[in-house]
Amino acid sequence: MFETPYLQVAKACDQKRRDFHEHTKLALVSQTNSHDNQEDEEEYDWSENNDVVSIQEIEKKDKEISNLSETIAKQDETIAQLNSEINRLMHEKESEKDVNSSYVEMPIHITI
Repeated sequence: MFETPYLQVAKACDQKRRDFHEHTKLALVSQTNSHDNQEDEEEYDWSENNDVVSIQEIEKKDKEISNLSETIAKQDETIAQLNSEINRLMHEKESEKDVNSSYVEMPIHITI
């Protein structure tokens, strides 16, 4: 499949998103584990911490980004097909032009 710059960017963004998603999951697990190990601390109120993003929220955004990436890939495929068709038509037109330009009128002389 022909990869346009848009598809390359979409793939790079998708990889960054996956990396961020994994990092955020690990951070949440790490925070939860460190909290569970602290016996003297009060119950942590997750709602007050604006830096923490719920896994469901991340998965929802992940799905949205995946859908957008698929849409971009489909559009890139359509663009590649259209470009291929344009190139084919231009090649046909050039071939016609070559055939027409090679035609030379020759005078016909009939003698009796």
